[in-house]
Amino acid sequence: MSVEYEDYELLDLFCMEPIISYENTKEEEHRYIWVDKYGVEIQFVLYPYEEKCSIELRYGNLENRIFYTELNDVKKLIKSGNKMHIVHNNEEIVSINSISHISVSYIFGGIITYIGEDYKYGI
Repeated sequence: MSVEYEDYELLDLFCMEPIISYENTKEEEHRYIWVDKYGVEIQFVLYPYEEKCSIELRYGNLENRIFYTELNDVKKLIKSGNKMHIVHNNEEIVSINSISHISVSYIFGGIITYIGEDYKYGI
């Protein structure tokens, strides 16, 4: 199995072609990096044939990352406008917004956590 997604939609969302690598793992890795106008950087790494991905947020010169998660059993990536929705078991679990700033909505047990300019609830 593999993650269902459209290459051109990720290209449009992150404004870059993926950096494809096999170096650190046996799996094919597609890495997308985008920095918003506030200096927040998102790294989205997709392992399409392993049905998993990771999301990492960093800010400016801070040594530690702000947020990191690995998601397994990812079935589908859906782009809607300037958002990408990550689907697991027919349920959206993460939404990434990248119009002029980065925000991540992480749905965990029915509670939505926002990170970025849309920040409401904190982790």
